[in-house]
Amino acid sequence: MTAKIIVVTNQKGGSGKTTLTMQLAGSMAERGDRVLIVDADPQGSAIRWSSSALENTPFPADVIGLSSAGAKVHQEIKKYTKKYDWIFVDCPPAIDSVAPQSALLVADLAIVPIIPSPPDLWAGIGIKELIERVQGLNDELLVTLVPNM
Repeated sequence: MTAKIIVVTNQKGGSGKTTLTMQLAGSMAERGDRVLIVDADPQGSAIRWSSSALENTPFPADVIGLSSAGAKVHQEIKKYTKKYDWIFVDCPPAIDSVAPQSALLVADLAIVPIIPSPPDLWAGIGIKELIERVQGLNDELLVTLVPNM
């Protein structure tokens, strides 16, 4: 079996990417699935989140940092597809970062958390255009918006 790859992305910071990633991945791991979280954001919020868990109750999913892989994130992700059921990628909040585009090349699903306010919706135009470009290369890529807040 090959892992399903879910990329959580938005060009805007504060939309809930890391929170959504950690909650979904943690829930899948707690039900017994093998789950990997790829922290592609140089801020390392997913790594910090998982390392803040108590020793007697560690975070249930594995977390690795791949922010330095840049445009090769997709190649690094492929190395883990046989070992896990699910791979979640927490992307940086930057449309000019190559990490989201790279991760989307191998993704099955892109989740875009979005705050339903005019400035956040306007900022969503850039990520929409990026996803549409990548869908030209990855025609299996599905996309969903998740209203947040």
